[in-house]
Amino acid sequence: MQLIIDGKNAVLKKGSSFDYISENRSFSDADDYTLSITLPLADCPENLDIFGHIDRMDIDSRNIVFEASVIDRGFSKNGVVTVVGATDIEVKCQFLEGRSVQNFNTTFDEIYINDLDLGGYPASSLPRLPSEYLNDIGHGAAQVALPWVYDESGSIQNEMIYDSGGALVWAQSAKDTGKLSFQPYLIVIATRICQAVGYTYDFSGWEASPELYLLICNTLPAAWDIPQYGRILPHWSVSEFFEELEKILVCEIDIDHKAKHIGLTFCNVITESLPVFKIDQVVDSFDSEISYNDGLCTFKGLANLSYADRGDEKWKFEQCQWFIDLIRSENKYYKEFQTEREFLDWSTASFGILGPSPTGKDTERGKNIGMLIHIVESHRYGIWRVVYANLKEFPNMYFYRWLDLNRFGNVIQDPDSDNDIELQCVPACIDYTDSEHGDCPFLAPADFNENEELDADGIRQPVAYSNLLKGEQDSSPVYYDKIYLAYWNGNTSDQEAGLTPSDLCPAVDKRFSLDNRYAPYLSGIKINPREKLKISFISSSMPSVRSVFHIKGRRYLCEKITATFTENGMSQLLKGEFYPIIDD
Repeated sequence: MQLIIDGKNAVLKKGSSFDYISENRSFSDADDYTLSITLPLADCPENLDIFGHIDRMDIDSRNIVFEASVIDRGFSKNGVVTVVGATDIEVKCQFLEGRSVQNFNTTFDEIYINDLDLGGYPASSLPRLPSEYLNDIGHGAAQVALPWVYDESGSIQNEMIYDSGGALVWAQSAKDTGKLSFQPYLIVIATRICQAVGYTYDFSGWEASPELYLLICNTLPAAWDIPQYGRILPHWSVSEFFEELEKILVCEIDIDHKAKHIGLTFCNVITESLPVFKIDQVVDSFDSEISYNDGLCTFKGLANLSYADRGDEKWKFEQCQWFIDLIRSENKYYKEFQTEREFLDWSTASFGILGPSPTGKDTERGKNIGMLIHIVESHRYGIWRVVYANLKEFPNMYFYRWLDLNRFGNVIQDPDSDNDIELQCVPACIDYTDSEHGDCPFLAPADFNENEELDADGIRQPVAYSNLLKGEQDSSPVYYDKIYLAYWNGNTSDQEAGLTPSDLCPAVDKRFSLDNRYAPYLSGIKINPREKLKISFISSSMPSVRSVFHIKGRRYLCEKITATFTENGMSQLLKGEFYPIIDD
């Protein structure tokens, strides 16, 4: 067995051994690592040549890192060794590989995305036609300028209207402002973050997917004159950004700090390359744990999923699992349909093709109007609500509108489990404005924080001098604490004549449903978290922990494999922890 550190052969302590642990990142978010490896220094010129008199240094394990490899027959892993302790007699270190290195490395932990130079608005003045900034990323656009509502004032930014001839033109408010605010595509910001930190990237899978059209709706009023894209982002470190990107895209992002490269793979294609490994030689002394507490199983395919609270009034309708659970448990105002067609047939028979008709204030509505409807096929919940009641033209009349519920509700696999994933990239708030403007994103950035300030004498100073008076700040002012997303696949100028107001609104639809987003995780593989198999088995090689394992006629996913290494190499007796795959 060879342990190569900093390009040189290291010598293990005589008679010592170390455990090499390979973890499945679908469970632990880690890859391979060892427990403590002891290397002699006294009377060992080979190790002294590597470490020098390391015992005389102030040891910070994050600063004392060497490139390293573990090689034994067909086994070869490359990573790093970090020093965890040293005396003049010996040094203790740990080997890390893959995602374990990524978790250990703090390169991106103190770099904040809202402080990076990520470029800015492509124009500082109003273009002649609104269509100039409506094209999508598929037509080469890096950003768009869609109408949106500044929630604080209710004003529509980037306001467009249709003139008497049906042409899309700038409204007077946009002309008065004289400039636009822009929404960049998520992939554009991700690539610019890579460039800003000096890393190459491979997002080819993303570029070829529908997720290419994810748009960051975060933006600021044009009148604030803050065109830098970094300023619309939360105060997240680069590490946090890529962690959140993994959650919303349901992907794995590999960061190679040595090569300064970032790669991305969607989880639904990972199973296509998963090897199959059959364990024939199970050692007799193994045990199978049957537990009725699956709280310790951290398989991401069984995680409890939720979006962070968006904070607006509409969110209580879009994430209301508590209400669904309450109505279903009472089973009085609940009706379930297996398919959309079944629901449509029932609705037509009950109310007619246009849905519930207006009713008088004191007229019996019928119990069906008060039902919570569940359509299993599309995971849809909805109710009817009263709108435009007691209109002057139609006094004492109730009108009804369908309201989709819990579109982005939590997915709770086990309420007693701590295996939780909360997404900070959330679907944007899309709501109705009026018949002239249709639906728009509603955004509530923090209050403008770059005003002219009063000095000690009560004199209002210019912005530049006001910033000097504030002193050095740890970070730029933060206007958003989340990233708000929608899909925009564009409207080209030759389609412009046929557009309606809501055609100018990005889409927030069932693609954001957590049920839908995470359904393809590892191609939908499900395991039994209550049945954990721990075995020892014989193998001449270390199998990939991400294999599908065949053991005694059943298929399993592996959580981790442990091998023991001595100076003579890897023991053929391996230990593994497995969960059975639930076959359809």
